[in-house]
Amino acid sequence: MKKYIISFTLVACLLGLVGCGGGNSSSGFPVPPPVVNVADVHGSWKALASDPNGPLGTAIQMNLAQNGVTISADDSNLLKPNVVLLFEDGNTGYTTLDSPCGSRIGHTSFKGTLDSSGKLTFTLTEDADVFTGTAQLSATNDKLDGTYQSAPGSSCQDSGEIHALKATSLTKTGTLMNASCPTYWLAGGCNFSGVAVPNLQLTENADYTLTVVASGTLTDGTVISGNLTGYVAGDVAYASGLINGQQYDYYAWDNGSCSNDNNVTSYPCTGVFDTSLTLVGIIIPTDKVPTAAHHAVQTRFRGNLAR
Repeated sequence: MKKYIISFTLVACLLGLVGCGGGNSSSGFPVPPPVVNVADVHGSWKALASDPNGPLGTAIQMNLAQNGVTISADDSNLLKPNVVLLFEDGNTGYTTLDSPCGSRIGHTSFKGTLDSSGKLTFTLTEDADVFTGTAQLSATNDKLDGTYQSAPGSSCQDSGEIHALKATSLTKTGTLMNASCPTYWLAGGCNFSGVAVPNLQLTENADYTLTVVASGTLTDGTVISGNLTGYVAGDVAYASGLINGQQYDYYAWDNGSCSNDNNVTSYPCTGVFDTSLTLVGIIIPTDKVPTAAHHAVQTRFRGNLAR
């Protein structure tokens, strides 16, 4: 019996399970770092970075990945980017898929660390231009408010405030109306000019891909049928595909507020833009489709962005 006890002790020593030979005992394994409990902020966010004293701003649409205290998003996959920038010129709305720094040929990324108090320290990289900042997460984990500034040596000098909100899913069913809106995010109103697609089903998938199914029959008897696919970043989407055999390439911005009665009552709506960011239609709830062929509608696609 003693023989087996000695053998077991020897094996334990060799495995480093117990201290042997006197002195301080140690397991021989590294001590893991302490766990920092931080909020879960992964998912789609919509942010606005702007100078509070000026008309210019950049909408930052992003799908944040999170690994512990680290968050990140980038557009390394141009077919399904997780960061999309839209530049606001202060007059007609968001006119380019860019930023105040001008046209870029590089990539964009948003990276940061979150501490246990909800403070986010971040870096936004737009090709060669780098911006750093901090923002505080709300108690409900769905809003960020902070400031940013250009990093030393950045060719584009800018500073201001950044405000962000958790974006809602783009999954919805509605009717696509033909619309023209010269100043689409101002309260100047738009004109509907009939139904383009009676039934439009948008589905945002867990991997931020988008599927769109078009169907229905127009008043002249034309049957609408088509399918589009694309991606979602924040509350901006891109979809491409065929409807009745014709190719369509559209952006959608799920950030609108529409009204059929001069803003007495309002309802959420989604702007549809061509690749030059000219508004060509608005997706509205089917029960809000006006009966008149031409109908003025008050719209705003910026006001509730991230304030």
